[in-house]
Amino acid sequence: MENILYVGKIAKIPEIIQEVITTIKSNIKPCTFETLTRTLKKEPNLDLILIDCETDINLVTGVCQELKKGSETAHIPLIVFLPHSHASKRVELILAGADEYIFKPFTAVELEAKIDTFARIKPTYDELEQKSKDLLILSERLKDSRK
Repeated sequence: MENILYVGKIAKIPEIIQEVITTIKSNIKPCTFETLTRTLKKEPNLDLILIDCETDINLVTGVCQELKKGSETAHIPLIVFLPHSHASKRVELILAGADEYIFKPFTAVELEAKIDTFARIKPTYDELEQKSKDLLILSERLKDSRK
């Protein structure tokens, strides 16, 4: 995972997250929920989005839904940091598009393991995405040749 976006109430990356990102040698950009849309336009090649749910579970659920609806962001894995007080909302978050959640407080090892899981899946997804694009091109060529 090379390019990671952290979304939180404030644009400050928590120390434990920064520690993990440094260990795995990735780049991380912080942003707030208010600046998310602008940040996504500036950062088109994201590999992972970390979303910090501090209090407003409805806001985070809405963000997950919007990110998974967008053609430019639907493929990006979302990990949500969830307070234990919102444990009953886990299924709602997954249905809204979160790919994974981690209860707070969490350990650096736990976060690194979750990121590593998505890093192992990414090459397969990228290959599938490329083959899908190739098939679309071939399909268009076939249509054109029949005209």
